Amino acid sequence: MKKTALFLVVICTGLNSISQNVGIGTAIPSEKLDINGNINLQGNLKVNGVAGQSGQVLKTNEAGQTVWENAGTEYKRVAYFFQDGTWTVPAGVSSFMIEAWGAGGGASVAGGGGSGDYMRRINFS
Repeated sequence: MKKTALFLVVICTGLNSISQNVGIGTAIPSEKLDINGNINLQGNLKVNGVAGQSGQVLKTNEAGQTVWENAGTEYKRVAYFFQDGTWTVPAGVSSFMIEAWGAGGGASVAGGGGSGDYMRRINFS
């Protein structure tokens, strides 16, 4: 009888712990593994079983999932102009962003002079 009771306690405790969240440094874990503190990982970090490749970073996609993506896929070529100027869109560029900051005293397409201005435009061809 004692062996049966001990067996049932061990089995029930084991099954109950499978469904519980585990906390390290936290009394009330809110995820399957909830860590409060630094992590020292020796090995590869895998997200959904996939390790990132060279040049990739972790991002959240439109569906809210964490995925590996290539870093810096947009706006790789940046040019700064501190005065009036013109520029040519380089070959192979399919999208670009222009930001213009004014310090005041002049006028721009977006507003009058005196107080400075900011303009941003993104084009996709």
